[in-house]
Amino acid sequence: DRRNIKVLLKEINNLKISNKLTNIESGAFGLWIPNRNLIEIDFKVIKMGSPTFLDVLRHESIHVAQSCFNNSKNNFPKRIGLPLEFSKEINLNLSHNLYSQNPKDVMLIEREAFSYSKIDGAAIKLLNKFCR
Repeated sequence: DRRNIKVLLKEINNLKISNKLTNIESGAFGLWIPNRNLIEIDFKVIKMGSPTFLDVLRHESIHVAQSCFNNSKNNFPKRIGLPLEFSKEINLNLSHNLYSQNPKDVMLIEREAFSYSKIDGAAIKLLNKFCR
């Protein structure tokens, strides 16, 4: 997991995307802020271990690819159109208060990121396909 984290961080840095550890007030584990070219990950994720950190970093990296798919990494993410997973785990994640006010299209963007964040290499493939 740590090796995969390093590889993904290197890819993110090559795309000139900043990343930082911070306290995220909303309770989110991570955020992609396109207009600032910034991925934020909450400090609490470190305590959750490398597998969770990698999953959060992949999730946010997929949002970067979704922004690139929407013509610029500075644009709001747009669903790429990949097949979506409707597992209990993803449904539970999306039932969190963080997502309660999101419109359907934003929920589909989130579901797409959750669907591929656990797949080795998916985030890097999507970044390479849409952000190069």
